[in-house]
Amino acid sequence: MLQLIKDAKIPFVKLRYLGYILSGATILMTIILLIVNKGPNYGLDFTGGTRVGLEFSFDVSTGELRKALASLGETDVKIFQVKEPGTGKVGYDIQVPPHTSVVKAGEITFSQKLINKIKEMKPGITVTLTGEENVSAAFGKELQNRALLAMLIGIFLMLLYLGIRINFRFSSGIAISVFHDVFFTLGIITLAGIKLDVTVIAAFLTLIGYSVNDSIVVSK
Repeated sequence: MLQLIKDAKIPFVKLRYLGYILSGATILMTIILLIVNKGPNYGLDFTGGTRVGLEFSFDVSTGELRKALASLGETDVKIFQVKEPGTGKVGYDIQVPPHTSVVKAGEITFSQKLINKIKEMKPGITVTLTGEENVSAAFGKELQNRALLAMLIGIFLMLLYLGIRINFRFSSGIAISVFHDVFFTLGIITLAGIKLDVTVIAAFLTLIGYSVNDSIVVSK
C-alpha cells in the first residue's frame, strides 16, 4: 500500500481554533459574495430561456454553433447533442436566455436569425427547425424552489437517520459540517463565475452524501 506520509501525527484538536478561524472566514467570504452578486449566479435552468432544436444535413460542431451564437450576441448558452432513434440523424438542442415569441411585422424570429447565420457560415447546408419553445422566468423560479426543497429534505432525512442510528449530538455536528461544506462550495462557485444549474445541484447532493459519509466514519 502506497503511503506518502509515514507516522503522521497531526494535532487536530490543538489546531481546532485555526480551523474555526478559517471556516468562519470562508463563510463570511461567501456571505459577502452572495450579497455583492445579489445571490448565486443562476444558469438558464433557473432563469428561464428559449430552447431551439436544429437538425443539419451534415456535421456541425458545437464550436461552430457557439461561434454563430456569439455573432448574434449570445454567449451564455447551453448546447446538447441529440440523436433521433432509428434515423441516425444528429441535431442539437440549444438553450439561450429568453427571447420573446412576439415578432413585429417585417422582423424574423431568433431561430431564423440563427439558421441564416449557420447557412452563411456553412454554404450548402440544410437546416431544419425541429422545435422552439420559451421557458418563462416564473418556471425557473419554481425550479429554484424545488431544487432547494429537494436539498433540504435530503439533508433532513439523512440527519434524522443519523440521529436515530448514532445519536442526536453527533447528528447536530454533522448538520453543521454539511452546511459548511455546501456553503463553502457555493462561495467558490460564485467566485469562479460558474453558473448554478441542475448539474451543479446534483453535484451539491453528491457533496452532501460524501460529507455525511465522512462524518459517520469520524463519529464511529
